Amino acid sequence: MKLLRSLTCLIITLQFAMAQFVNVQGVIRDNDSYSIPDGEYTITFKLYSTEGGGSSSWEEEQTLTVTNGVYGAALGTAEPLTSLDWETQLWLEIASINGASFSTSEALSPR
Repeated sequence: MKLLRSLTCLIITLQFAMAQFVNVQGVIRDNDSYSIPDGEYTITFKLYSTEGGGSSSWEEEQTLTVTNGVYGAALGTAEPLTSLDWETQLWLEIASINGASFSTSEALSPR
């Protein structure tokens, strides 16, 4: 019984200790379809519950290293994702790069 109680506590502890991140990777190109120059960029990510936008369900800003236009980010490292409803479809938007606004979004879905 003591072992069962210890295992239950361990499982509960491990469940809460798991990181809740969403890894994303993409390529950023300019208007002429060239990769943006290598460097550090401040990127604002937003999640919406509808494709049309409206008010965002979640927002996070990260400073990322971009190489050959490619970036990678673990969403949820600065702003927890715990308040999101993962049973619904969510739309990811790169809202701004170094303060310049954009308006494109991609659907997030389980795979």
